Amino acid sequence: MNTHLVKKFIMFLLTINVLNSILITIVTLFNYPFGNSLATLFLLEGGIMLTYGGFRELASAVLMSQIRKEVFHRGEGYSPEHHKKECEKANFFIAVGVFLVFEAILISLVIKM
Repeated sequence: MNTHLVKKFIMFLLTINVLNSILITIVTLFNYPFGNSLATLFLLEGGIMLTYGGFRELASAVLMSQIRKEVFHRGEGYSPEHHKKECEKANFFIAVGVFLVFEAILISLVIKM
């Protein structure tokens, strides 16, 4: 596996965790339950990442490339190399989304105990 991609993945997750910590600090100032809001934020962000990754991969598929070319008269047609690059980029966001959803499930299980 590419070490640059692993470093980028870890930095992206750390950035999301820091932003969540800031949001949770703000939310707890208004006496909202800490655990529920943290798990909800991770679940929401995970869902957004999964959706974005899926749409990004779908947008580079054959059908969408041909629609862009024929209907909107912009962009080039389908190319396997471009599709492979876009799938790699989409897989990054899908992996982040899966990790965030898993983290939300763990947080909610820990808080219930």
